[in-house]
Amino acid sequence: MDKAVLEQQIGEAMQAHAAWKQKLGDAVKTGRLPKPSCDIRTNDQCSFGKWLFSLTSDPRVARSAGYQEVMKTHTVFHLEAGRVAELVEKDDLAAAERALNGPGYNAATTNLNNAMLQWKQSI
Repeated sequence: MDKAVLEQQIGEAMQAHAAWKQKLGDAVKTGRLPKPSCDIRTNDQCSFGKWLFSLTSDPRVARSAGYQEVMKTHTVFHLEAGRVAELVEKDDLAAAERALNGPGYNAATTNLNNAMLQWKQSI
């Protein structure tokens, strides 16, 4: 795997996934989401997810511990973000705000960032 490509993808992914905190925070305030919760919950709809899934064609990468950890934490992140979005769709904005600022979402974000950084360092 090309380290420069990996570094670029991880940098962009960290920014994009950090931006979800703001997007979901705006949704909690307005009651309007940028996309349906089912799309937010899915780990293969964002650019990073599409790129990750494209790497499954390289068995060496797909079997690596770093890749597998990033896939796992990326999935958990999207599940947590989707949970917040679903609460917004149900107009339960107080619960959505608690979920967004709660330990599940924050841990998912931290774990994903840590996994991406560790993967980058391992290449």
